[in-house]
Amino acid sequence: MAKPSLRDLITEARRRRVFRVAALYVVGAWVLLQVADNAFPAFGIPETALRYIYVGVILAFPFAIIFGWRYDFVDGRLTRTLTTDPSADLSLSRVDYIVLASLALVVAAIAIGLGREISVTQAPASESDWIEDVNPTSIVVLPFVNMSSDVEQEYFSDGISEELLNLLAKIPELRVTSRTSAFSYKGKDVKLVDVARELKVAHVLEGSVRRDGERVRITAQLIDANTDSHLWSETFDRDIGDIFAVQDEIAASVVEELEITLLGKGPDVRRTSPEAYSLFLQAQHIASQGTPRAYRDAIQLLRRALSIDESYAPAWSLLSSVFSSEVNSGLRPVSEGIEDARNAANKALELDPELASAHIEMARIAMTFDWNIATAITHLRAVRAKDLRLLRAALLALQIGRFDLAVDWAQQVAHLDPVSTRAHRILGYSLFVDGRFAEAEQSFQNAIRLSPGSVHVQLNMAMMRIEQGMPAEALQIAERIPVEEIQIYLQSMAKFALGDIRGSDEELDLYIDKFNHESASGIAAIYAFREEPDLAFQWLEKALENRDNAVSSILFVPPFRNLDSHPRMQPFLYKLGLSDEEIAAIELDLELVE
Repeated sequence: MAKPSLRDLITEARRRRVFRVAALYVVGAWVLLQVADNAFPAFGIPETALRYIYVGVILAFPFAIIFGWRYDFVDGRLTRTLTTDPSADLSLSRVDYIVLASLALVVAAIAIGLGREISVTQAPASESDWIEDVNPTSIVVLPFVNMSSDVEQEYFSDGISEELLNLLAKIPELRVTSRTSAFSYKGKDVKLVDVARELKVAHVLEGSVRRDGERVRITAQLIDANTDSHLWSETFDRDIGDIFAVQDEIAASVVEELEITLLGKGPDVRRTSPEAYSLFLQAQHIASQGTPRAYRDAIQLLRRALSIDESYAPAWSLLSSVFSSEVNSGLRPVSEGIEDARNAANKALELDPELASAHIEMARIAMTFDWNIATAITHLRAVRAKDLRLLRAALLALQIGRFDLAVDWAQQVAHLDPVSTRAHRILGYSLFVDGRFAEAEQSFQNAIRLSPGSVHVQLNMAMMRIEQGMPAEALQIAERIPVEEIQIYLQSMAKFALGDIRGSDEELDLYIDKFNHESASGIAAIYAFREEPDLAFQWLEKALENRDNAVSSILFVPPFRNLDSHPRMQPFLYKLGLSDEEIAAIELDLELVE
């Protein structure tokens, strides 16, 4: 019998529909990999688990070809493929069963490996395991529940919680979870032990506030997260004028129960009149909404509070923060708004030289508007709260191009404050600009899980897609961003990367027309991305003239890397205090992060 030729084999393969099976397998495998690649991060499944999917797809392919050659479905039943011999036995042979069994073993092995990978990553630690790595003097202050009949008193219970948190944070021996993480549980029905495990704390302080006219009842209880038992609880019935004394009592009791040795007595609450304090809490609550009207209303409330008690430092610090936010939102001219913010922060520090929030505000002004790194470092060193200091230090490290330090410090904050969207976003961005795309992706996904609607995270993700050579995906992300300025900015660069020069020009013209004053640095970034250096520097000079705070990010916004070798780059960086020589002279010693 003549040996079949290659042509005969191909003809027979077509008859047996092997090529159709192979094509369907490739399409199905591609869909499976795409779904897994997008779904795994969303469900917290590690990237390493994807390896099992890839390996499985590769190993199963030969079996798919064998399957297509040997088998067919006839009347809903698996049989041997019809041959040219009508008398051939079409029942499954021993060889057929071996092939199918081998395929089943491959699938089972992949499934077991995938399951183990997921279970190792997602299985909760046992009660005895997780607490072993927790600082025994760590605590989270959960938002106190508003038990008042008036829902408008929500600001009061939130304010009490935050003041207690700030008071305890002044104790060096105590590690206090940040407000961002603590307040992420507000209104949620969660078990305290789950909160403690997620935040990696040994103790939880929770309570409730009921205000009725000039009387207030505060109930507080300290929980040992390991045993889920009460270490201490008490109810305080006081006049509103005694609110600061109540806060002192609660903080002192917590310290005593945790058996922390302090130098002298614990820190005191900054006292003011009840009316001024209530106005301050309202302003704090309203300002967090982040809208133009919220800022205006917060400023009015703070001015009323300061007219009652001009010596209340936290009100001055919050006023500084609101002024800066107005400038960043384009609601006030830079020269006017930043000087008001600086004066308010300075006033706060005159009244309370250790006020962390005021030092953070001064560091932010020094970094983004004065371009004075040395002054920023001085203020950061004065901040005792490690998470606040490290997060701002990570931004400072990004500003001077020290991406390795930015990653290190942002990782520490994400560890200390695991449910902080901002911490994971800054960590993701630091990893991204350091070229560690896979790790950055995971951090961005963590941030998205914590805050699905975060515009900044979407912006960072789109920028990374462009850097990864995936401008089409960046364009899809941009189209979902509800902020027009950011949307147009990204679309111009993504379309340019796709070769749609005309579309990029149209987006750029629109961006210049609408945002030429407040976003000169953004226009410069687009021109830098398009490798048009003369126009890029023209807009950078305009950004400098406008004191555009975003110009300070020139070393960590990827499009500006196209200007690195340009002869105008170092002279321009010198104006920002960011030239190679000036950066080399900056001392970022351990004192900053101890």
